[in-house]
Amino acid sequence: MTSPTSLPSSRVSKTTALVLSLLFVLCAAVSAQSVTVLPAGSLEFPVGMFIDAQDRVWITEAGTGSGQTGKVTRYDPATGITQTVFSGFASVTDGEGNIWGVHHMAQDPNNSDAILLSQGGLMGTVEKWSSIPGAVNPRTTHQVGNFVVGAGLSTNTYSVAADTMNNLYVVDAAANAIVKIDSSGGMSVFATFPTLSPLGQA
Repeated sequence: MTSPTSLPSSRVSKTTALVLSLLFVLCAAVSAQSVTVLPAGSLEFPVGMFIDAQDRVWITEAGTGSGQTGKVTRYDPATGITQTVFSGFASVTDGEGNIWGVHHMAQDPNNSDAILLSQGGLMGTVEKWSSIPGAVNPRTTHQVGNFVVGAGLSTNTYSVAADTMNNLYVVDAAANAIVKIDSSGGMSVFATFPTLSPLGQA
């Protein structure tokens, strides 16, 4: 399989964690009118985040680069509690030292208890998880990476969104494309992006 486009090196993971932590602080300050710091060291390679209707901050963590260390963490500024909501996601390190794991996520607009998660690199999946305690997860899994590779493209399943018609839209960073998953699970290329020249080149 063709190597996916590189993420930022794991050597800058601590800096990334610190920057994201500062963003989380700002989000919490807006909703709770107080500042609570999430220590950068408490997050294992954070990648994505969103804020739900209860002003809780959800954070994806790609993990340590080995084992099943990827997870989703949720911080509630109203209570000051940070907890792991989902865990056990695969986390791998490629030959260049880049960490691959759970990337971005979104809340299902049709079901506030459902969270959509993308797993990048060679994993290449989009899954729907239920945040209801005791639920069997994942609820559904879509092998987006296999579809993209089958179309003759490189793959790095990176981000996901949903509409109110139960369609999913997945950004593949290596394919420079958006893959649509319809309500029955069928996949198609929804849009493609031109390959841009490196900065400074015509």
